Amino acid sequence: MGTATASRWRCSGPVLGIDLSLRYSGLSLYSAAGIHLNCWTIEELLSRGSKKDPPIPEPERIERVCRIANQIVRVVTKHQVRHVGIEGPAHNKRFQSHQLGEVAGAVKTQLWLKFGIAPRIVPPSSARKHVMGYGGAGITKMMVREIVEKGLGVAVENDHEADATVIARYTFDTVVAEEEELDV
Repeated sequence: MGTATASRWRCSGPVLGIDLSLRYSGLSLYSAAGIHLNCWTIEELLSRGSKKDPPIPEPERIERVCRIANQIVRVVTKHQVRHVGIEGPAHNKRFQSHQLGEVAGAVKTQLWLKFGIAPRIVPPSSARKHVMGYGGAGITKMMVREIVEKGLGVAVENDHEADATVIARYTFDTVVAEEEELDV
């Protein structure tokens, strides 16, 4: 598919990439013309930092999940986002993918109910391979950030924003390719 350029390709609306995590979630926004517009970090702790910390009570965790979903809804509303890609969670108990799945479910539900947007769940390895040219094991967060900053020219504050940018770029290119197919 290759990376689309802003001067050649357009899609039907802005694209938001989302990297959900148990501490910080990254958001990255591309215009319909494929120009990177902004990155944000949502700081909502969904798990304790260490086993020495007190557990987060379930009602508080639910409130935090709702705050994440509401912040994403505000970004989608403000920027009239039409397409959303969410990085698929790591399928590993160590990363507490069940909790990330709950957050993704809340986000997906709100986007569907409020905007009729069905977010794409994007495998991180596919997005990295598309954007970076490789996506297997051994890619560090620092490598992803370097490619995003130097290769895509997007300034990010952390690895979550970098991952969200990779997801957004992949989603943008995918939407462009699908819409091009429909036009043929």
